[in-house]
Amino acid sequence: MSDQVIYGDMKLILEDDLIKKALEAFETKEYQVASKLFQEVFIRSKKSIDCFNAVVCLIYLKKFDDAEEKFINVVKAWNDEVDNRTAPPDTDQINLASLTYNFMRYLIQFKEYNRAWKYFLDMLGVYKHLKITDSTFLYLRGIPFFIDFITAMDLLFAELTIYQKNKKLYMI
Repeated sequence: MSDQVIYGDMKLILEDDLIKKALEAFETKEYQVASKLFQEVFIRSKKSIDCFNAVVCLIYLKKFDDAEEKFINVVKAWNDEVDNRTAPPDTDQINLASLTYNFMRYLIQFKEYNRAWKYFLDMLGVYKHLKITDSTFLYLRGIPFFIDFITAMDLLFAELTIYQKNKKLYMI
């Protein structure tokens, strides 16, 4: 049994070391290296946030098709985390809505408006389902504030091809 604990600690040390290296690579704008390191961390940890970090690197590399494919893995990993949970959620676990919102914001930041539209609609579905946009209510559920979503919507609608062509006012 003590071997398992030592192995577990060693595994965590290796993951922490890889995460540090990945973050250093990201901070020095070596996104290809960071993406590979985050992917390796994800393979070991199976945590959605580790996969999401690799997705962010792909966005910075402007590999948007790859980023969208990898985001599917983020969603799968998050669902696995929920399905395999035997205890209350970790306080540091990120909600899938937050991951989706952040992915949408990165796409908007890199002017991938048509790609961001799909994730905008996903987030819109979250808020429609909840029917409550109170900041405290959303915060307690790990969901981005509605005002932040509206700000992203304004950015998206200002540039979105569909919106520009139709010049329609979209009502939520």
